Parts: sequence; structure tokens; C-alpha cells
Amino acid sequence: MNALPVAIQDFLNSAPYYPCLLLVHPRIERLRAAADALQESYGWPQLSIGPELSETLLLIEPKRRPRRVAKWLNDAQADI
Repeated sequence: MNALPVAIQDFLNSAPYYPCLLLVHPRIERLRAAADALQESYGWPQLSIGPELSETLLLIEPKRRPRRVAKWLNDAQADI
């Protein structure tokens, strides 16, 4: 987790087109701890996309999923 602050500073210095940081790790407890620390340090909102997005895409045919993901992310962002 020591590399995380350096990676975040690099991210902030890069002036991303859309300020979004995606955390991925197989251990959920590490993800939650890192997300909580980021929220505390930077005041960033959190959006857990795993279960909700999976349910949304379950019945969508694969070729239509990219468009549905974009719509879902826009709707979810509006709710934050």
C-alpha cells in the first residue's frame, strides 16, 4: 500500500480528461480500506460498481454492453 500515495500523486499531476480513479484488487477488504483512506484524504466520493453493474449487464447482449455501461456510469455519477 506504500506505492498507492505515489501513484495517486502521479494521477493528480497528470490532469486526466475525466477525473476517475479505479481501484481493483481481489481482496475486497483492501479495496475498502484504500477507498476509505482516499475519501478521507481527498474527499472523493466512492462508487462500488461490481454487484450493481453486474446485475445491470446480466440480461444485456454482449454487443450492447458498452453503451449500457456508459449510461449506467452516468446515472450512478448523478446519484453521488
